[in-house]
Amino acid sequence: MEYTLKELLDIPKISDLLNSLNKIYSLPSGIIDIEGTILVASGWQEICANFHRISPETEKQCIESNRHISEVLGENNRQIVYRCPMGLMECATPIIIEGKHLGNILTGQIFTGPTDEAYFIEQARKYGFDEIEYLAAVKKVSIFSEEQLQQSLTFIHSLAQILAEQGLQNLRQRETSEALKKSEEKFRHLFSNAEVGIFRSRLDGSEVLDVNEKFLEIVGMMREDTIGKPSVNLWADPEERKEMVCKLVADGRVIEFEYKMLHKQRGIRTCLTSLVLYRDQGILEGTILDITNRIKAEEDLKIVSQRLQLAITSANLGIWDWNVRDNQIAWVDRMFELYGVPRDIFPSTMEAWMKELHPEDKETAIAECQAALK
Repeated sequence: MEYTLKELLDIPKISDLLNSLNKIYSLPSGIIDIEGTILVASGWQEICANFHRISPETEKQCIESNRHISEVLGENNRQIVYRCPMGLMECATPIIIEGKHLGNILTGQIFTGPTDEAYFIEQARKYGFDEIEYLAAVKKVSIFSEEQLQQSLTFIHSLAQILAEQGLQNLRQRETSEALKKSEEKFRHLFSNAEVGIFRSRLDGSEVLDVNEKFLEIVGMMREDTIGKPSVNLWADPEERKEMVCKLVADGRVIEFEYKMLHKQRGIRTCLTSLVLYRDQGILEGTILDITNRIKAEEDLKIVSQRLQLAITSANLGIWDWNVRDNQIAWVDRMFELYGVPRDIFPSTMEAWMKELHPEDKETAIAECQAALK
């Protein structure tokens, strides 16, 4: 998970806190990210805001100073007290979250002893500052002991560290919530549009909790007539449901259990269901597939096959079938009787059959087979 200090901190909130602290102690402070961007600046001295950060030449020195701080501070160096290039004392400490150095907290822009007025007169002339206004700004700079400076920094650092860690927790919670929301939306889409019925209900059959559109189609009902209603009412045979529940309780799941379900308009339907049981919740989830038409088609095919077999037997015909795709030949039992040979010597492929043809018939037989393929 990638994040920046700006993403973790509540900038308006921490700005208000540092401004309140500055009103009490007259101690400027700021928070700068690892790229050197100023995120919070509270109570910055007039000498910095109106002179050092305005002149391109001195601003460059301030930026270089901030870069130097970032390079020096880190996991193994948690505090630095230094005199900036423009003559003010500052103190800095890093904000490190999960071993990642995200930025620095600075306090200072102060003096820790008597002011060297001559130094700042020379500096005003060097950089072209208005000497009178510049010296007036110098006199507004507070004087703190180095110990006071470090104590203030420790407090501000603890405050910012706590807020940053809290921000990380909030960021993770938001990401988790968003990921969960996307996952739920994806699941709901799959659930609603599945080509198989899906349902969730109480084990005792007292209430249907959720169903998808395919389930409603299978039972021929509207959602409002299903959700919250007893699921036992959907079974054509209560004994089949008892059997299913016994299997589910015993094994925790049921695979392709066949039963009869009631369709509101079309009567009894044959269905297959697969279920899983959540014992602690007393809830089951599962899928349902209407196989009524499939069973009817299988029964119809069986009847047709029986009739065909009867016709073949009655006509005393020998029939064989060649599956062109896998090159396999199937022979009906009557063929073995006609030829008077056992089943195992009959050719099972077209090539094997052609080898058994009489030489005088082979050319004609092959031509007929090729014509049948066109």
